[in-house]
Amino acid sequence: MMVISSCSWEVDTAEKFYDLFYVERNGAQMPIHVHGNIQSKTFILILHGGPGGNGLQYRPGVFQESLEESYALVYIDQRGQGMSQGQLDEKNLTLDEMIEDINAIISVLDHKYGTDNSLFLLGHSWGGTLGTAFLTTKDNQDNFKGWIEVDGAHDFDLLVKSQFRLVQKVAAEEMAMDRDTDFWNEFIDKLSEVDTFNITNENISELNALAFEAEGKLFDAEIIRDGTADYLNLESLTKSYLFSVNPLTSWMTGTFTNNYLTSEQDLFMTNLESELKKIHIPSLLLWGKYDFVVPAELGVQAFENIDTEDKKLVIFEESGHSPMTNEAKLFNGEVISFIEQYK
Repeated sequence: MMVISSCSWEVDTAEKFYDLFYVERNGAQMPIHVHGNIQSKTFILILHGGPGGNGLQYRPGVFQESLEESYALVYIDQRGQGMSQGQLDEKNLTLDEMIEDINAIISVLDHKYGTDNSLFLLGHSWGGTLGTAFLTTKDNQDNFKGWIEVDGAHDFDLLVKSQFRLVQKVAAEEMAMDRDTDFWNEFIDKLSEVDTFNITNENISELNALAFEAEGKLFDAEIIRDGTADYLNLESLTKSYLFSVNPLTSWMTGTFTNNYLTSEQDLFMTNLESELKKIHIPSLLLWGKYDFVVPAELGVQAFENIDTEDKKLVIFEESGHSPMTNEAKLFNGEVISFIEQYK
């Protein structure tokens, strides 16, 4: 059974629209925030990262200050994450249930805003896992005009191997340039202690921690660009995010779900490489060159396996795991160009 409840907070015009509704199905009550230009009749569904993130964390910056001017953006808190609520257990806190949640959300969007809209799906990091699984299940992809994957983790076996290769490569380059040599020497020592031939929850978590540490060092060295100022509006940040998300609740909920999916549902064993060939809709793959968390090798793999000629892979030269932040203007241009071509 699916239950819908809705309330509106701020509606200025059809171009600056806000709606909040909840979709309830199979034990989860999920908040859905719709911001932007509904008159465009083009909707982008945002699948956040994690698992354990939330939808509105993506809004401040390029999404709010540019993309919402042209399109309606749908910020989803996935079941067991963000400000979602409900009674969840081993039967309903699964990838399969999250796939069906997306279908339920599409049904609500059709009911509220009409069936003649163009829908696009955008998944970042863990959202790339969920998005790929969704699109390759049954005929789900037929609901969408296009797929935008941003540094998506759709193959954890390749993820581990490519993390190791990329970190070694960049560390060698940095030491050859005599930059932060002590840091990178210590970093390589830490890396050597991780068993990359035996994929477990523990060693993937260790690699993730090292990946963010390496990205932080390149950010400090200004090799990874800080593009936050390009679109950051502090007033909008306070109004749209901090008043809509309880950070403590979101963190606690997301931490539980992350731990459960990785330890009980074997999330890190997910390998969707063989499924990629099922995707036949236009696809835009956006990756940071210095993404140590989900390296660009996964973008190359997706590009080579997705079964459509309408596909494009973009590697952002000054970005890490979040090119929408590091190189916001370039990211914005790629997304708009893609949507305008296929909407």
